[in-house]
Amino acid sequence: MWWLLAAAQLGGAGPAGPAGPASFGGPLDSLAVLRAARAAQADFESYRIAHLPWARGARAGDRCDVVVGRFCFWFEEDPGWHPAPEPPAIGRARGALVGTLDSLSALLPGDDWIAGQRIRYLVEAGDTTRAIAAARACRAAAWWCAALAGYALHEAGHYAAADSAFGAALSAMPAERRCRWTDLSVLLDDLRGTYHRLSCAGRDSLARRIWWLADPLSMVPGNERRSEHFARHVWDVLQDDARPPDGVRWEGDSRELLLRYGWPAGYERERPSNVDILEGNRSVTPHFAPHSRDFMPPARFVLAPDAIRPDAWGLDPARPVSSYAPPYATAFHELPHQLAVFRRADSIVVVAGYDVRAPEDSADRAARIRRVQAAVAEALSAWRLLGLTPVEGRSRISERSQLLPALRVAGFEFDPQTKANRLDNVQKGRARRVRAPTWVAWDG
Repeated sequence: MWWLLAAAQLGGAGPAGPAGPASFGGPLDSLAVLRAARAAQADFESYRIAHLPWARGARAGDRCDVVVGRFCFWFEEDPGWHPAPEPPAIGRARGALVGTLDSLSALLPGDDWIAGQRIRYLVEAGDTTRAIAAARACRAAAWWCAALAGYALHEAGHYAAADSAFGAALSAMPAERRCRWTDLSVLLDDLRGTYHRLSCAGRDSLARRIWWLADPLSMVPGNERRSEHFARHVWDVLQDDARPPDGVRWEGDSRELLLRYGWPAGYERERPSNVDILEGNRSVTPHFAPHSRDFMPPARFVLAPDAIRPDAWGLDPARPVSSYAPPYATAFHELPHQLAVFRRADSIVVVAGYDVRAPEDSADRAARIRRVQAAVAEALSAWRLLGLTPVEGRSRISERSQLLPALRVAGFEFDPQTKANRLDNVQKGRARRVRAPTWVAWDG
């Protein structure tokens, strides 16, 4: 889990509650409507800060694993941290804000800022159904409405639909913005120099391969790591003229941290010192999603995916360049396996042997496998999906539709049946012919 130390010095105790819906008499003043919306959003965030739970556990002191601009970012040693339940008062205040934004959106339906904040807080409240409906009814700029739809669909777990919506947004947005949104520089390690030398259009083919390799699971429709990247760009735009939840002014370093590590999973107030109490200051620490992993591929595998070797691609480096926590899996482990490829006239047969049991310390050690997904890659930019049936810990995968002379990479994913019947425990293997790096995702 990642922590970001953002020592926000916030004066005053905040309002007793968020403002109610504004009323406007006489001819509609669009600027007054927008001002009312921004005031309501700022009031809510001030109220939220005043009612955040107190921090649990010690801070990292002066240690900084990553420094970006004003921020000290460190990697938390306690993997058991989870966001505290939200105080009911904050939920009620958010509901009041959404009601205000609903009313103001009806008065000014074409305003980008109001449309975005309305969908943002619907998503934050967990009402993704209303958020998706609001995005589809959006009358703001076409590219922004499509991006908001992608954001809401992604947060709802509809990754394929989110991919499509973000594709429409990229096609409709101005070229300069599209170049910024598709720029992967801050997510790359040793590939950054090569990537920078390419034009915006020239990066497209390289980006396709990067996102192909970064996709956490091919059994999940869409590419959730890619749609997460664009959802983070939506989050960035949503900060324009908005009060941030931690009270820290939004700048370029804030944007870089967002694109690399995502939006915080929760916030906590730090206990004030005597000086803070006297000066009326408060300090807020954002916390990031536990069990995040760096799915972005190393440069050497982007340039030569068929050179992937066993144990060569770890998802949990000591200081990851970026991270993402898929909501359907909480831990990744290596998958013991063997893989072989055989030619059979006009086809190939791929045979894999694997141990699908959970790690020894998992409650799902004896989980029954519900589904197996295999994928092979002929070209190095897309998977061909194959369905499998596991038999006593072994699967025989046959693709007889055509000869696959250029088979380069094969992947295997296993979805165990858990008591909750969720896609929480996923075994994943990615292989180059017989030798392969593999990983296994398990819940707990």
